[in-house]
Amino acid sequence: MIVDSHLHLVGRPMPALARAACSDGCFPVARLLALMDAHGVGRAVLLQNPTIGTMNFEVAAAIDRHPDRFVGRIQVDPLAPDAAAIIRT
Repeated sequence: MIVDSHLHLVGRPMPALARAACSDGCFPVARLLALMDAHGVGRAVLLQNPTIGTMNFEVAAAIDRHPDRFVGRIQVDPLAPDAAAIIRT
C-alpha cells in the first residue's frame, strides 16, 4: 500500500497552489480522495500549513469520515494561552 506522508487539506481556493489537476488550488476531502485513488495512494497523513491557518477541526472531520484513508496531526501555537485546551480537544 502506498502512503502519502505529507498531504494538505485546503478547503478554500488558493490560486498560488493551482496545478493542472486542481486549477483553483482547492483540495477538499473529495478531491484529495479522487487524486489518491487516481494515483494508487491508499492512505495519507493530513498536515496543516501555517500560511493558510489552523485547520484542526477540518482535519479531524476528514479523519472521522474516512478513518481507513487518513491520519493527521494537529497544529498548535505553543505560546498561545489556549494551547493546552486545543491539545486536549
